[in-house]
Amino acid sequence: MKNKLLLGLGAVSALGTLPMVAAACSNDKGGEINGVAVKHTEFTHPKRPTVPVTKITLNKEFGITKGQKMKSIVMINDGGDINDKSFNQSAWEGLLTFADIQNGVSADNYAVLEVKEGKYEQAYREALDSKYKVWLLPGFLHQTNVSAFLQKPENAKKFKELGIVLIGADYTSLSDVKDLAGHAVFQDFKTKEAAFVAGYAAAKFLSTEKEFKDRSFATLGGGAFPGVTDFNEGFMKGILYWNNQQKDDSTKIHSTTNSVNLGAEFDQNETNTKAVDAMLATDPKIVMAVAGQTTFQVTKHTKFKGKNKYIIGVDVDQALSASSEQNTYFTSIVKNIGQSTYDAVSALALGKDVEGLEIDKKDSIMSHGYDRGWVGVSKTHIEGDKQILAQQALDEAEKLYKTLDEETKAWLHSSKVTQDGDDIINIQERIDALNAALKIENK
Repeated sequence: MKNKLLLGLGAVSALGTLPMVAAACSNDKGGEINGVAVKHTEFTHPKRPTVPVTKITLNKEFGITKGQKMKSIVMINDGGDINDKSFNQSAWEGLLTFADIQNGVSADNYAVLEVKEGKYEQAYREALDSKYKVWLLPGFLHQTNVSAFLQKPENAKKFKELGIVLIGADYTSLSDVKDLAGHAVFQDFKTKEAAFVAGYAAAKFLSTEKEFKDRSFATLGGGAFPGVTDFNEGFMKGILYWNNQQKDDSTKIHSTTNSVNLGAEFDQNETNTKAVDAMLATDPKIVMAVAGQTTFQVTKHTKFKGKNKYIIGVDVDQALSASSEQNTYFTSIVKNIGQSTYDAVSALALGKDVEGLEIDKKDSIMSHGYDRGWVGVSKTHIEGDKQILAQQALDEAEKLYKTLDEETKAWLHSSKVTQDGDDIINIQERIDALNAALKIENK
């Protein structure tokens, strides 16, 4: 029955009457992964990923013991493909790592509902009627849609009565949902940390360029809010930290733009196109566009493609989804949705404590970065002579971050441009002030 449910939304789960399920395990392909006992060393689920994309550290506490019960779990995607090499696939792999790899749970005991044509309500209804106890909802599109579903009193009442808890990745609240406190675990990613690493590494990488114009960068954003600007800010602070360590301007990196456009939007419309045109007209050597699919528009642009320039992806390793120009990706600043999903779904499914969650009282906001492997940078996709140099810069930047003192980390997460400066609360003003600090004259 569950296999039908995996293919669409027309079937009702066999778990409809089972609030908890016994873990049925198989030992035919058991072993260990980094010292943690596992039932399978590879995914075996019928809907397993074609090409896995996550790197997940296992926790031995999430191994199911004989006779232990596991709450039923459903993942509902946010409209993309579960093989999208992005949020959906990463979250699915997080669930599979817990249920399939680590514990060998039968595929009948958990499921994925694939939303088609924006039919979110239909998916939520299916999950609610099937009485799944843990809902995995990755991607910000769920925030509006599940909020609308739970704003209906009859849905909220049943959700609460069943003791359901949802996991929201990439958003930290629901909108106008009443009387459901303590039924959500939200995940906040400290992307400034990985962005800092990418910025420092990019600066180190470009510092060996002979021409002034090639020791340069430009960035833009789709909106002036932290989900976007944490990438821009962390990246520029990484470059600024590098520059402050240099004794000579000849190894410093500079911005080619007079300000940072944070209104580029996310769709390929006139506003977005003009923003990309204006940024690339300044001839930066390395570019970061924090605006969804805009990364791909940059790499196809006549002022980028074939011009010996580099790009930095965001959220996931965007080079994996690129139709061309993969070898221009210096790195991507990634949110490890696989790890965060594994951490949250495993604890909830086994009834373990989840930081800050108090059922019927208080939601949880799990906020992590490098400390739990929730953020990072992808390997470089640059080829040829520059490949080794690029990867060395990334590796050294990650090592550096781990040695930063608490004062420097506090500055990174603050609203300050410099450690001894004042907080600048207005995001556009703060980003532009950082940009100004990275303007260098060609002497």
